Amino acid sequence: DADGVRLSFRMPCSADLQAALASGPADDFGDRLLWRCVNGDEAMPALSAAAADRLAAAIEAADPLSVIWIDLACAACRHAWRSVLDIAVLLWQELDRWASATLNEISKLARAYGWGEAEILAMTPGRRRRYLEMVAP
Repeated sequence: DADGVRLSFRMPCSADLQAALASGPADDFGDRLLWRCVNGDEAMPALSAAAADRLAAAIEAADPLSVIWIDLACAACRHAWRSVLDIAVLLWQELDRWASATLNEISKLARAYGWGEAEILAMTPGRRRRYLEMVAP
């Protein structure tokens, strides 16, 4: 029950995430995702922030692993806090790191041997690594 309206919902899927991301500003992403997950043919009623929070909490409670909290502590000062494990952020960080490292390899090999990007990328990662080992740092 939210603001006197009884709502039912389904769990969000990747299509919901994609549609919610594509349909407006980042500030409203959470609301757009909630609206997509409410079941029924009726239009989503306007909800207060507290009611929207209750709906989000109900969705999270239905899938406890949808939000993964990690308890952290500083080894030096013992300050403790909780943080959400956001796998999407970690994935993009890893892809960005990999892309930067690959561009760095291409730059070093192109300068050292005069090869083009296509030639360098056609090599296996192991072969590129061997050539990089032969180039002075």
